[in-house]
Amino acid sequence: MIRRAAILLTIVGLFGCTAEPGLSPLTEPAITEIPPGQTISIGSASLRGALRIERQTATVYGRYGKQGRLTLQTEAVLDVQKSQDAIEVNLLFTEGTTKSEGVDEASVGEIDVYRGLEGVALSYRRNLVSGQVRQSMVKNGRAANIGGQQIAKTGRLIAQSHIGATTLQQGQDAMEFSLSDFLSGLDPIASPSLAGTVAGRTVHEGREVVVVRLEDTPIHRGVSYRVSGIYLVDIFLGLPVSGHATIIGERDGRETIRLAISQRIEL
Repeated sequence: MIRRAAILLTIVGLFGCTAEPGLSPLTEPAITEIPPGQTISIGSASLRGALRIERQTATVYGRYGKQGRLTLQTEAVLDVQKSQDAIEVNLLFTEGTTKSEGVDEASVGEIDVYRGLEGVALSYRRNLVSGQVRQSMVKNGRAANIGGQQIAKTGRLIAQSHIGATTLQQGQDAMEFSLSDFLSGLDPIASPSLAGTVAGRTVHEGREVVVVRLEDTPIHRGVSYRVSGIYLVDIFLGLPVSGHATIIGERDGRETIRLAISQRIEL
């Protein structure tokens, strides 16, 4: 199972607030299920010097509707090289920008990570035979640990750039998330893991994509969460090109957070 394919924005939960419904239901594309016994090969293309632009928007809802919005964007140069026994991904970030509307940036757990990404080079190599992974994160010739992140979070940043050299089938667990990917203040090791499963395939903006659906109800620190999401992975490139997720938390019958996250990657 692969890790989620984005550097997801995290916002501190608004514990104690009472929020009214403000999220629109996720709109699913027309999906064709993958026939039983068949698989789809993901990420057969190699890439050299491709410009990768990722834009994420998080909208927080409160008692009277939309409470605030934060948009984060990164630009990077992506190289993907494959051989019979290994796949190597290199990602060099050239820019990271933020824009906030009605959101206290101090409550955004990953905002310093975005601001410190320029000049960071991520390298990820996976042996296709043994499964062994080597990864590094370097800035100005030195090992980097942007934002003081724990090793588990840093490793996900590296692995998120590309999904390739694998096969998927209907109903298979295909993407792995952590609740801490969406909400700051949570230990990425101790917080619940969430699995996205293959729902089928479709065409998105002229691209053949696999549809991965996320539906889970984790409980953590006394809060019951409902997490729903749809992610589209380009079959040829092995890149997730679009994603949408909603997170709703409740404690003792009171809603603590209502958050919508959208993600788009251009290549």
